[in-house]
Amino acid sequence: MRYESLSALACTEAASPGRAPSRFQRDEQVVELRLEKVAAGSVAMVHDVTAEVRHQDKLQRDREALLHERRDRPTHPVDVAAVLNGAVEMARSEADLAGVGIDADVPPLPLVRGSAAELAHVFGSLLLHAREETPEGGAVRVSARQGRGQVCVSISDGGPGLSDEDAARIFDPFSGVGARRRSGFPSRGA
Repeated sequence: MRYESLSALACTEAASPGRAPSRFQRDEQVVELRLEKVAAGSVAMVHDVTAEVRHQDKLQRDREALLHERRDRPTHPVDVAAVLNGAVEMARSEADLAGVGIDADVPPLPLVRGSAAELAHVFGSLLLHAREETPEGGAVRVSARQGRGQVCVSISDGGPGLSDEDAARIFDPFSGVGARRRSGFPSRGA
């Protein structure tokens, strides 16, 4: 949601303190605002997250550029466990900053035919979305398994999940899924 002023954001926050912080952007600066109830009333906490937002935008552009370079190449045998573990490690630094843990259980898996870049994009988008939807102190769970000639990867959080529109675009290389807050149907494994 976009607010006309920081005071409008503060009024909205005052109506429902204790929820996830809201962001306000003016020109190039982005701040997060959170109101917490204390015995004497409420305390407003404002945090400048401009550098973090720029870092997230750069990571997203880098992911998209990498995907664009390999997109038209033929598929190759892919080590899904290695790609998934790489995406988890990239997401961990951002998750740590947000106070969200990532619990990963990724055993060795058989090779599959596909594009490592496209899988990295999908895993990265899902992990980013899961981190955004997980409250501070919560955890994103990542697991993988093989069975009946298939490899199954699950990325779950306690949030509302992807919207129908975002779920339909998750494999599109420049969809931006995971780059903003969304609501929709409950989270499902990918």
